[in-house]
Amino acid sequence: MEAGTPPIASLDIKLDANSVLEPDENDDLDPALEEPELPPPPPPPPAKAPKGSPLEWLYFPTKGLAGTITLDEILPSTVPITTTGGFETLCSYNWVDTKDPTIIVPGKWIRVTRRTSTRLSPLTPVLPVRIKRDIGYTFCDLNRAKAPRQPFKGLFTALAVMSPNTKLDDVDVILTRGAFQTLHKFVKSGCSTAFILQMNVINKTLILTYREEKNKRASSRKSPSWGHAFEEGFTAYDDDLKESLAHHRAIKYQFGSLKVAVLHEVDASYSGSFGSPGPAESAERKAKYLEKRSGATNLGHLVKSNQDVAVRLFGTGTAAENVAEMKATQKPLALTGVPNEAKTQCWFGRTGTLIFGIHENGIFKKHSVRQFEFEPWCQNAQEPLQKVVSLFEKLREQTRRIGNCGVAILNPKSSRTRLEIWTPIRALVFKPVSPDSFYRHWTFQNDSTNYGFVQPKDRRRKHELMGPPGIIR
Repeated sequence: MEAGTPPIASLDIKLDANSVLEPDENDDLDPALEEPELPPPPPPPPAKAPKGSPLEWLYFPTKGLAGTITLDEILPSTVPITTTGGFETLCSYNWVDTKDPTIIVPGKWIRVTRRTSTRLSPLTPVLPVRIKRDIGYTFCDLNRAKAPRQPFKGLFTALAVMSPNTKLDDVDVILTRGAFQTLHKFVKSGCSTAFILQMNVINKTLILTYREEKNKRASSRKSPSWGHAFEEGFTAYDDDLKESLAHHRAIKYQFGSLKVAVLHEVDASYSGSFGSPGPAESAERKAKYLEKRSGATNLGHLVKSNQDVAVRLFGTGTAAENVAEMKATQKPLALTGVPNEAKTQCWFGRTGTLIFGIHENGIFKKHSVRQFEFEPWCQNAQEPLQKVVSLFEKLREQTRRIGNCGVAILNPKSSRTRLEIWTPIRALVFKPVSPDSFYRHWTFQNDSTNYGFVQPKDRRRKHELMGPPGIIR
């Protein structure tokens, strides 16, 4: 302090607990002094899970890392998604509860049963009724359980019977509805479930074979469910199809700039024009399913061999307007609305009817039948649907780059928002289709030789004249 400068009076500032110091509005903060917002740390680089790790199974068929696809890289495609073009049914079939893999073609779906009296509920039995909870095991993917080495074997076997001359050269992607739903969930916010996608490209067709660690799930006592019990209690196969485990159909439709073929299970067929079981028959069915341990028979006979799928020719096929999805719920729909999972099941599987069984701890008191509106839903979901289109294109591009065969892995322990692309150990992965299916449904091109498919000779082969093997007349 210079000489002659009067001393500065000290300020005695007292703050109590309620005092708040606010910055002066005229104070300009130097932006350089502000702490920058740091981006989140990047996920660790992809690496195989160590031996003994719970996720070791993910990397069993893999050889070397070939690339990654992150959510940031997946941008919406530019072509709008719409359902106005309709869809085409390629084939349908029923898996049969036999030791050797057998399907019924074209098969027939299980129907929602009705009563003779129009004054009663169209669903039987008369409500309210108590149904035992789901017990036992159920398959997540019955096609993989019945044909482990070629999960699409049922589809191509049925297609060879119903439409042997159909070409799939215009199809960009073949996958199951469950895989479609999982990838739709992934592009929205990532995925917490570990899974493998075996990717194969035949000509321009990308075949995606989806797999989780376990293909069968046990019902939980701590978190009981009634979904399968509801289906069993309110539906019935015709007597000629009583050995059936499930009805499947494959459909084809335009998905933005791509054409996709989707395989999915059909829960039931619902229509007001169906015949009605008599009262005695309804009472007998009611008694049977009330004593039934739901899920105990859903497994059928587990197939561990790689035999050809046998075919029984029977059924009337599928009628698109009668396809229904069945759901059991304990919450009133007026409060919760239709679950998102049910909406995506309907949209990807082109299922127009939703049947809800509303219950309290297994006591079903009423049901609700709703029609699903395809176009309004997809108009409100354009961005994620268009991202799925982009993801399909990226997966096909990556698969072509590594020899038309690859493995995509979602390892949630490493990153929930990144797909790892690996080259496969060829001896541990399967051909997506048999040579017979390839020659029937695709046109031979030079890159088809990657799977051992060779240029067919000019003369017609004997088995082409005889039809697919294993048909039981």
